[in-house]
Amino acid sequence: MRTFGRSPFSDILALQDQVDRLFRETRSRHRGTAISEGWQPVIDIATTPEAFYVRLDMAGVAREDIKASVQDNALVVRGDKGSSARDGVRVIRSERVFGDFTRTIPLPSDADENDIAASLSRGVLELRIGRRSARGAREIEIRAGE
Repeated sequence: MRTFGRSPFSDILALQDQVDRLFRETRSRHRGTAISEGWQPVIDIATTPEAFYVRLDMAGVAREDIKASVQDNALVVRGDKGSSARDGVRVIRSERVFGDFTRTIPLPSDADENDIAASLSRGVLELRIGRRSARGAREIEIRAGE
């Protein structure tokens, strides 16, 4: 049997090209919607008895381009990761994503919206949301009626 020098990976590469084309076409059809915005920072959420911690990867996002707020019992983080394109430079390949983003994280019922602190260090935004002190059960006195 004669082989024609075809790479064993050519079918996989062709499939990857088709999937890439499909995503590009979908993105171009939905300009201005969330799908065309390109990215959302990944998050980790952790908890301790005293607080909740939300960490978002923000590599390449300037502190002044990030806004955090509480709206309708949710933590909302918005921002903009600007392109690093330079005049006179022709991009051959670009896999990095840019653009506006919004992450909305529902807050637990015991989150204290008045006890939130945020810091940005080494490309990671960390928000600490304090917990309201748990109110223990209390006994209700029953008085004699008149």
